[in-house]
Amino acid sequence: MDIAASIAERNNYYEEISDSDYIELIYKALLQREPDEEGYRGWLAFLEQGGNRDTMIKRFVKAEDFREICNKYGVFPYRQ
Repeated sequence: MDIAASIAERNNYYEEISDSDYIELIYKALLQREPDEEGYRGWLAFLEQGGNRDTMIKRFVKAEDFREICNKYGVFPYRQ
């Protein structure tokens, strides 16, 4: 199972937290940092306009920042 699918399966656990807290959690868990202001606002707008958390995670996993972290540890971020 790839990382995005694994995280998406756990979304039920996170459904009760606010979008704001969820964004911070994903930044810390996947990018190992706090969200930057522009990224935070962009993702909050995405979720408030009906975007879903599964799509958000999939986009994070395909981000260059995440690939760099994975490369550092010698793991593959997703199946191609």
